[in-house]
Amino acid sequence: TIQIAAGTYVENLTIRKSLTLVGAGQDQTIVDGNQAGRVLTTDWSGYTISVSGMTLRNGRITSGYGGGVYNEATLTLDHVSILSNTVATVNGDGGGVHNRWGVITMTHCIVAYNHAEWLGGGVMNDFGTLSITDSTLAYNEAANKGGGLFNNGGTVLVERVVVHHNQADWAGAGVYNQAQGKMHLRNVTISDNTAGSTPGGLYNDSGGKVLLLNSTVAENQAQDAPDEIGNYSIFITSTITITNTIVADGNSTDNCANVGAYSGNAWVSGGYNLSSDASCSFTQTGDQQNTDPKLGSLGDNGGPTWTRPLLVGSPAIDAANNGVCPATAQR
Repeated sequence: TIQIAAGTYVENLTIRKSLTLVGAGQDQTIVDGNQAGRVLTTDWSGYTISVSGMTLRNGRITSGYGGGVYNEATLTLDHVSILSNTVATVNGDGGGVHNRWGVITMTHCIVAYNHAEWLGGGVMNDFGTLSITDSTLAYNEAANKGGGLFNNGGTVLVERVVVHHNQADWAGAGVYNQAQGKMHLRNVTISDNTAGSTPGGLYNDSGGKVLLLNSTVAENQAQDAPDEIGNYSIFITSTITITNTIVADGNSTDNCANVGAYSGNAWVSGGYNLSSDASCSFTQTGDQQNTDPKLGSLGDNGGPTWTRPLLVGSPAIDAANNGVCPATAQR
């Protein structure tokens, strides 16, 4: 274990052994890449590495993947901010974090203001295993898809996370899942993201499987319909299952779309959902369509992340299936 005192350190770190780095705090210990390369590289599988209590910022690469962090090992990031990193190469992925075949666990992290010239402005998971909890993905940009988070064929758990104000020039500005990737989104808020094409919130494609539970997808924007959630496929079934979730857009009648040439595409309501329009096929027990959820603005309403609160008189109050609700809501 290496303890790192408060201060700003200009470094481009490569770790190829099992190691623990402990900083003095997210805003106290700063590792700055000085735009001279990636901030942290952990590219050997078989090692276990833990990083906590610091900021990794200002990395920039012009070839390869991962402007802030590139991982092929087993990596834990706890109370780490990953800020203002860039992948400047054409077709470069993972502006903030790129996990390639590795395992990453992220808790109490902030991934913000990162940029990728192709996929995954904030975080790119490439056939790896990724867990993100009690964290924020915000103000990241991708020149193609997945402004906040892109999952390519891997396994992802996202819980008590807010994904907001990310941008993708094409699709899935908040979250993009593809290539038979498996993604479980629980107690998540996806809000105020913007896509140049479609959709602004959540995009599932190419055999992906998404479970969206106890979440809010609201006020995202896209140039083309839908604004909030899209499930697409041409040659293989893409599946999305939605339960206890609010999908809302006060300026749109095209929240959701389930499209593609492959007839097996599966859009499943697990019930107790609410949509501000009728495009989401919420017709199961407890579902409400064409219903204004009366959401408040995105902000700090307590807990580890920003949320959109239910205002007085919201039809979503006490309307969920308590059997699959967490003890504390954070979305």
